[in-house]
Amino acid sequence: MKKSVVSLMLITSLALAACGVEQNVPSVSSQNTTQTNSNVVEEKEIKTPNEIYDEFVEKVKAEIVKDEINLEIDGVNIGDVFIYEKQNPVLGYCKADINNDGVLDLLFCENTYDVEGEEGNLYSVVYDAYTVEDGELIQLLDGWARNRFQICEDGTVVKISSGGAAYTYYHLYELTGKEMKFKKEYFTDYVDRDNDKIGWFVSDTDPNADATEDNMISDEEANDFINGLKFVKYELTPFTEE
Repeated sequence: MKKSVVSLMLITSLALAACGVEQNVPSVSSQNTTQTNSNVVEEKEIKTPNEIYDEFVEKVKAEIVKDEINLEIDGVNIGDVFIYEKQNPVLGYCKADINNDGVLDLLFCENTYDVEGEEGNLYSVVYDAYTVEDGELIQLLDGWARNRFQICEDGTVVKISSGGAAYTYYHLYELTGKEMKFKKEYFTDYVDRDNDKIGWFVSDTDPNADATEDNMISDEEANDFINGLKFVKYELTPFTEE
C-alpha cells in the first residue's frame, strides 16, 4: 500500500512537471509573431534632391507674392531682395553643382550686366544657394541686397559686399561641400579720411584685415583683379512672369 502511494505521488509530480514545461515553452506560431513584429520597420519616404528643391521653390513662389514676406522658409533664409524686387521677372532660380560634390545645388539668382545698359557682359548674381544632406535642405550661401555672391568659371565663389561709399569688399572662397575656405580679400578703405581719399588693399591671410601701408595696392592692380574675374551666367527660370 505504501509503495502504491509513493508511485501515485511520483506519477502526479511528473504529470505536473510535464504540464509546467508545456506552459513555459512558447508555441511556434507565437515565436513567429514575435519575430515578425520585431522586423517591422516604419518606412520613411526618401525624396530626391530635385524633389526637395522643387517643393521648396513652390513654397517660395507662394510666399513672395504676399504683402508681407517671411524671409525664413523651412528653416532656411531667402534674400531680402525678394522684398524689394518680388515682382521682378529677372529674379529666378536654377540648379548647378557649385560645391563640387556631384549633386546639383539650388541657386536663387538675378542676371545683370557688369556695366550700364546691355553692352557689358551678362552674369549671374547669386543671392542664395542650397544643397541637400540626409534628405534635408541645407543653406550654402546666404546673401542679401548689399551682400551677394558670384561664381567664377574656375569655381571660385566671390562674395561682394558694401559697407557704405568708402567700403567695398571682394572675398574669394573655395566652396567644398559645406565648407567655405578663404582664399583672398580685396577691399577699399580710407587712405586720407580728411580728404575723403580711398585706396585699395589686399590680404590672403585674414578675411577681416585692417587697411595698412603694407597691404595697400594701386588702383591699377585692383582694376586688373576686378577685370580678370570671369563670372558664370546661368539660365534662370523666373519666379514670376512679366
